Amino acid sequence: MRDRDNYWLRLRGRKLSRRRFLAGAGVAAAGSAAILAGCGDDDDDDDGGAAQATAAATQAAAQDDQDSGADTAADTSDEPAEDTASEAQPAGGPRRGGTYRTWKSTEDMGNDPAIFHSNNQEVVFQVFSHLLDFQVSKGIFSMDGATSYEQVDPTTLVWNMREGMQFHNGDPVTTEDVAFTIERPPGLLEKLGATHAPANAFDYYESIEAVDAVNVQENWIGPRADALINRSRQYFGIINKKLVLAQPEQDAQVHVNGMAAGPFILSERNAEGVHLVKNPNYYPHPNPDDGFVEDGPYIEEYDVRIVPDAVTARSLLESGDLDAYGSVDALEAEELESNPNVSVQAAPAGGWSVHGFDGGKWYDERARLALFKAFNYQAFISSIHAGSAILQAPVTVINGRFQQLTQEELAGYYQYNPEDARALWDAAKSDAEARGGGELSKYDSIFEYVDVHTIQSDSHIAISEFSTKNLTEVLGTTFEMSTADVQTWVSAANDRTDDVKPWGLLQVGNGIGGGTDGTPGVSYLSWFDPAQYGDRAFNFRHDSPHASIAEGSAYVGAEMVRQNETVDHEERVQIITDLQRWILDRAWGIFPMPVASEAYLAVSNRLRDYGKDSGSTPTRATTRHAARAPGWPTSRPAPAGGGTGNGPRAPAFPAELSGQSCRFFTRAPQIAISFGGAWPSHRVRLQRLFSTHIASRSP
Repeated sequence: MRDRDNYWLRLRGRKLSRRRFLAGAGVAAAGSAAILAGCGDDDDDDDGGAAQATAAATQAAAQDDQDSGADTAADTSDEPAEDTASEAQPAGGPRRGGTYRTWKSTEDMGNDPAIFHSNNQEVVFQVFSHLLDFQVSKGIFSMDGATSYEQVDPTTLVWNMREGMQFHNGDPVTTEDVAFTIERPPGLLEKLGATHAPANAFDYYESIEAVDAVNVQENWIGPRADALINRSRQYFGIINKKLVLAQPEQDAQVHVNGMAAGPFILSERNAEGVHLVKNPNYYPHPNPDDGFVEDGPYIEEYDVRIVPDAVTARSLLESGDLDAYGSVDALEAEELESNPNVSVQAAPAGGWSVHGFDGGKWYDERARLALFKAFNYQAFISSIHAGSAILQAPVTVINGRFQQLTQEELAGYYQYNPEDARALWDAAKSDAEARGGGELSKYDSIFEYVDVHTIQSDSHIAISEFSTKNLTEVLGTTFEMSTADVQTWVSAANDRTDDVKPWGLLQVGNGIGGGTDGTPGVSYLSWFDPAQYGDRAFNFRHDSPHASIAEGSAYVGAEMVRQNETVDHEERVQIITDLQRWILDRAWGIFPMPVASEAYLAVSNRLRDYGKDSGSTPTRATTRHAARAPGWPTSRPAPAGGGTGNGPRAPAFPAELSGQSCRFFTRAPQIAISFGGAWPSHRVRLQRLFSTHIASRSP
């Protein structure tokens, strides 16, 4: 395939200065304020040093380091990681088979990959195939339904499809099905008014056509940097055109056999959970080095039970009845790591924790800035993140390829100043009162009462409890928390019955889990984009009744389009950096709270990664800091207020952990823990990993 106009192939070959990466990750900002938990000096400017190998490293991992310029050199530590390579393999070595057991809190909201993705990850990622997969940890693409692609020119992309693919009912997967899959989202958006698929994932189409039996061609109205990333996302799960059109609503919300062609078949879905079984006719991948297993998944079955609360789920993990619990904070990790049934892995947190403004009520910039200044960052870090946290920017700070804002610069925006906060708030309130109320009173209700709406989760509730108490004390207005189950919360977030939301602030994320592929245009900046969440969830939209919001939305929208169309990386990064500063200067859209500098993933200790070869040595972290990935420094920055740390720093591409549906990546291609999370990489890795040890321990 040609790379002359392929943004992502060029970017993969770009060396990332270690100094630049650490600054972007927030771990080299010496002399920052005390709230910058995890900031320490590092004078090692080795831009191209080879990553240090560990017992878990594979030859493939070393090759990846070489290919990518080895841009994340490892530090050394005075405290060596525990040697996990000496653990004995089960008798007879790894075997195929077994059942992977995980959980979710509620039933899904439908199974059409192009419409909803709330609590249906096991279907959209394990049951459906995609054209390709993006491996976040390595920054490369793995070919799935397609065997190759060619960027013929800046506006033409051609897919070469894998031959011999079948849907689960035996129907052949044709290029007509693939073209139908790619062209569906625009029609669904027009029909439904809102799907979960963002418009900028497809608003550049001119036409999609099945050229012949093996080729599909996309024609665009202009260049797009993130087109390949877009195709790897859930919305483009390859779907059976004939079966979709046969449905009354012409969608795939009700999943019938044959809708999908992926490695697992949906066999049961009810109020108790979801059960998947291995697809016996799954098409082979004669390119296993890119992340797929040549002859299909190792495990036979995939069981997702519905467990309403995390306390019960944790007890199931501790008793050995669950294989995956999810991301936990440092305190919970310490409690779990002594349990013989549990393994705990450390990873950069990568998540978000935000209070989203309702642009209908938070139209006054002074009110938004008042909240930024009223928030007690140090107290929040101490009470919520045990003293170890970093400041978050509009684009994730752990992806140094896109992030130029350092923790020092971010600290200038996140300053606790109660006096200034109250003065700004009172000035905005005074002007609101002068408007006279009446029909306009709904826009000014935040000066009397603010509902902080969150999901029913201990970690989310703890954050909202802190915020409501803190903000009430400083601003003199009552901030009060309300909670809901996930589905009700989603409905409230997307409510469009009025030009104000039924809440005042929307609490999203716990600052430990969450995160995406790190691509600015389709992940983090989508929260501000009036073509995405900025409009749907937060009312920062072009047709706002408030002139300042409408004008600002027009600017943000234009800049989002501009960065999406820019395939020169330095130019794109500058656009993104300028946009982030504009957002922070105006406290625009959402209020990002500090996030954990390190998170932990709790899984069953029967999950082992045997690496590329079935006979290779298993790796397992029996403590939080064992079995670190090659390319990861072996010490994390000191927490706020002093002290020392001993966990890994952030890699160049973010680790992904997402609530009870989480994944943990390392640079080694076969060292991964991944299950039912928010991106297609889970589909790839679940075929390759874990099941070997599940099988060896299964009765």
